[in-house]
Amino acid sequence: MRYTAQLFLAALLLAGTQQGHAQQVTPEAIRAALAGNSTVSVIGTQRGDPIRVTAFYAPDGTIRARFSAARERDDSGTWEVTAENKICYQWKETFGGVKRCGVVTAIHADAMDYQTSDGNPANSRILKGNPNGL
Repeated sequence: MRYTAQLFLAALLLAGTQQGHAQQVTPEAIRAALAGNSTVSVIGTQRGDPIRVTAFYAPDGTIRARFSAARERDDSGTWEVTAENKICYQWKETFGGVKRCGVVTAIHADAMDYQTSDGNPANSRILKGNPNGL
């Protein structure tokens, strides 16, 4: 029975590594994936148009983003990672300046999966550096 359980766990681990090479989620891994890099996400809709967010995570804890839907607008603020694998944002204008956090559930080579503060599953594509000049 013990041998069967070990084989089952090994198969699960192998299957996980073949589906996107997810890293172990830790606060350090989240910071390493984001600091000095950018993300592209769709965070909902506005008047039927998808709200696309492109954000740059500066290593000093500041963040700059462009929100695109029916019109574009920029915002800035701060970001931090908590010991509970949460990524928290506090924008100057977006969400009324209220801090919001989401739980990171997986980190891949070029993407991050998380659960929003509303409990909805979401995904961000990770881009190296600041290719959009934010």
